[in-house]
Amino acid sequence: MHYGIDGKIYLWMANKTTGENGYYLLNESTNSATSAFNVTDGGLVSGFIKLDN
Repeated sequence: MHYGIDGKIYLWMANKTTGENGYYLLNESTNSATSAFNVTDGGLVSGFIKLDN
């Protein structure tokens, strides 16, 4: 699953073994991803949205 916000692509990843549960920010020029955020308390992340002020 992925989301596009502000021209950036976020990829969802959950792994019980490593405890990772969150989104990675895709760098299309290097074809790599870095952790954007990880949820450590509660269930699985199922999405997120951008809130405007």
